Amino acid sequence: MSVEDILARVIIEIVIPASKNLKGVLKIDVSAFAGALDRNSSGPVNATAHVRVRNEKLAVHFFSQAGPLHGDGPKHAYVVTTQQLPEGDYQVIVTSEGMTWTSGIFKLAGGEERLVVAAPQAGATVQCTITDATGLALPGAVLRLWEGIYPAWPARAVEGQTALADESGDAELSGLPAGSIDLLIEQEGFEPQIRRVELLAGKRLQLGRVALSPATGVLLIKLKNRKPDLSYKLGFWMRGEGAPSAVKPVGDADEIRLERVALHRHWIVVLPEGGGKGATAYVELSEQAPFAEVEIDLSTVAPRPR
Repeated sequence: MSVEDILARVIIEIVIPASKNLKGVLKIDVSAFAGALDRNSSGPVNATAHVRVRNEKLAVHFFSQAGPLHGDGPKHAYVVTTQQLPEGDYQVIVTSEGMTWTSGIFKLAGGEERLVVAAPQAGATVQCTITDATGLALPGAVLRLWEGIYPAWPARAVEGQTALADESGDAELSGLPAGSIDLLIEQEGFEPQIRRVELLAGKRLQLGRVALSPATGVLLIKLKNRKPDLSYKLGFWMRGEGAPSAVKPVGDADEIRLERVALHRHWIVVLPEGGGKGATAYVELSEQAPFAEVEIDLSTVAPRPR
């Protein structure tokens, strides 16, 4: 059975080291997913391809592309071509409508053009109910495949990577690879939990209730060298999540105290109100050091050119 106008959305998360070497290109053939959907579905779906480098200490960027996949499977092959990538170790993950495929880790050489063919398999599903310590549901909380990246807030659902809890706190994440994986459960203002689970292809795992505790971190942010003609906004920059999250106007304050901040690493960004070049700072909170004071120099902050 043919499926018309199947939409393939491809999200590729790329860790890019500083290098002047030749760069390579990945071509990801997801047409087998279209063929499987032709046989098993009767409506439009989304296919997502995700590429990442294993080194988590480097900066993360996104490449995304959307385009139509038509029915009839292999006769309408769909190949996603990435932007140029630096030489390094990569892995490709493709998910769509409960199906998944994960490549092995491979090295992309400088100047290489490599074709990666995705072969769909039945994905696993995880369900849980996310609450606070008293049992109160936490709508919008995240159930996420843990890849060393915390979510930006408000979080967004991504098939095979991130699911959001509904008004009852129930979250369901499908399209997960079989085997041993780590899951992140988190809500803004609460301490995250990471759980390791064993998943079987095509099977469902019920985690039950996951109770989160209030976050205990405190940040004191001091702003210096403010420009009188600029208004500022502050947010957190999460690796691989695109735009800053929880962005709020700064006002006239030179010091900003934030409470109930999760005990993990944070990238803080201060931007002009209308956008432009910002200033950033890195801080890491822990049980041993739940309080941090950080100074951000605003002398290099500049509005977007008109």
